[in-house]
Amino acid sequence: MEIIKLLQENIREVACEVVSRLKDNQVGVIPSDTSYGMATLIRRENIDHLLKIKGRSRRKPISVFVSSLEFLDELAVVDYNQRQFIKNRLNKSHTFVLELESQFKDQYKDIAPDGKIGIRIVGVPLIREILKKLNEPITATSANLSNHTNCYSLKGFLNQFEDKAVQPDFFIDAGKLPYCSPSTVIDLTTRPYRIIRK
Repeated sequence: MEIIKLLQENIREVACEVVSRLKDNQVGVIPSDTSYGMATLIRRENIDHLLKIKGRSRRKPISVFVSSLEFLDELAVVDYNQRQFIKNRLNKSHTFVLELESQFKDQYKDIAPDGKIGIRIVGVPLIREILKKLNEPITATSANLSNHTNCYSLKGFLNQFEDKAVQPDFFIDAGKLPYCSPSTVIDLTTRPYRIIRK
């Protein structure tokens, strides 16, 4: 696993490196608005590798980061009320569960087995830069072993993973992140909307 240091002045350079690696079907660890997360493109072999790294069941869905509301409109079925609900909460750590557009259900079945997808839009500069360059979603799952605590630093990550045979390909080290609870997950496919995780 290669460790790449992220500084305020090299965000664009690091984003280019991450994009190149993701296009090469790698799985990496990047800092998010809540904790460190595992990022890869939505390809079956990538998801298989990610699940092996985390020791996670295929039955559990995996959320994605998207770049904008406009991209969300392309990926998922969104009515006016859902869109306004999301728009009013863009600055909060929320994951919104929506119905996938029918043309994406087969492509995304490995991370959205029931046809519903958890979507996150965040203001983290590195993630926004990555998504802008890729023009497609990346996974937004936490960088920890299944049923273990979230990781907020390289040290915390290595405590869980350093003796594991299967590891991510790279780690973008932004230092120790402030402690933050996992994102609030809200299912917008039900009426009324339902909080799955708070």
